[in-house]
Amino acid sequence: MQTLKNVEAAKFVRDPYGIALILAPIGVARDDVVEGAAEIPDVTCMEYYIAVTEGRIDEVWGRLSTPERIFCNLSAQGLIKVDMWDCVKAIGTELGANMPLLEATFRIQPDAEALAFALGSPRAVIEGVTPALGIPLRMAYPSSGVNKIRFPAILEEDLYSNKDYELVHIHRSSNWFSAYGTEGGEVELDGALADKLKSIEHSFVVEGFVDGWGGFRATDLLCWNDVWLHFRPLSERVRMLWRFHEWNMERFVIRSYRELSSFAGSWVLRNLNSVYDPGSVDSHMLISGKIKTGILRVGGRKGGFAGPHLVTKDGRAVFEIDAEIEKEDWGVVVECSSDGSVLRVLGRKIVPDSFMELQDKWGLVGYEEFCNFRLEKVEWPEKEE
Repeated sequence: MQTLKNVEAAKFVRDPYGIALILAPIGVARDDVVEGAAEIPDVTCMEYYIAVTEGRIDEVWGRLSTPERIFCNLSAQGLIKVDMWDCVKAIGTELGANMPLLEATFRIQPDAEALAFALGSPRAVIEGVTPALGIPLRMAYPSSGVNKIRFPAILEEDLYSNKDYELVHIHRSSNWFSAYGTEGGEVELDGALADKLKSIEHSFVVEGFVDGWGGFRATDLLCWNDVWLHFRPLSERVRMLWRFHEWNMERFVIRSYRELSSFAGSWVLRNLNSVYDPGSVDSHMLISGKIKTGILRVGGRKGGFAGPHLVTKDGRAVFEIDAEIEKEDWGVVVECSSDGSVLRVLGRKIVPDSFMELQDKWGLVGYEEFCNFRLEKVEWPEKEE
């Protein structure tokens, strides 16, 4: 695969140790590559893997062929490189595994050993490939892409920006307990907090923030009773957090920008239909200060181009709509952001804002000066089929 730059050969490997060596090649650097090499290799992938990881390569070195010894040396130097996801995808596709779930698992836990033993198990097809308890997960962080907001959503206090709190993933199984921090290392929890969490009988992975005084604020549930939830929407995961009611975050359901605009300060807005994806930019967003929306009507511009515009209650055009508008859409009132993005259609009974009200919300210049600028063109939302 390294020579041909082709991962297709990986799809035929079923041994978990063999898969692990494909996803993350390991070895030991030695000088005696050719001398005494075996003509017919008989070392299994498991024997080789254990010999390397436990520092016992001498026990199998005499049974390795020259190509295997070359692999061992090159792997030790980091010179054998394949794309891990390409290999995982090739194996999973050949197996007939649930690929969306497999990809979601790879994104949250791209650990070669965990993936190898999951793909090498018959359960990979029957139950799907899920993460492994006790191995750190990648964490999801809020973005600043407020243009990705979808309603309804939930609003939580922003603890990501608070230096008194540390984001952790707490793993619990029947016989062990660990907490992992943002760098993947273990975090020591307050003794009383740890004892309470250990007393929960079921296995789990819960996300939350710990402080220096033994406090814990639960924000997400990624696994419960050996059932992984990272691929389920946030709405389901949050409902299951009642099991951690003592530590549950206070949160508000937000249905519109108008509701959101009443919250000042720093918050995290989370989309209720989002999965837990460390690479996502629209699962949750940092909201700093007030986001103020405007209420405008679809109409024509006075004394100018007669095409569709977004106009105020007093008939002053604020944005030009860069699309043809169907006849029934003229006169409807919409809610939009300060860049003109139409957030939702409100119908015809809602009264639009006046230009003075928009001045106050968005900090616009006076209308006489505003008229000297070319109106910004905005898109009109397509109708859902």
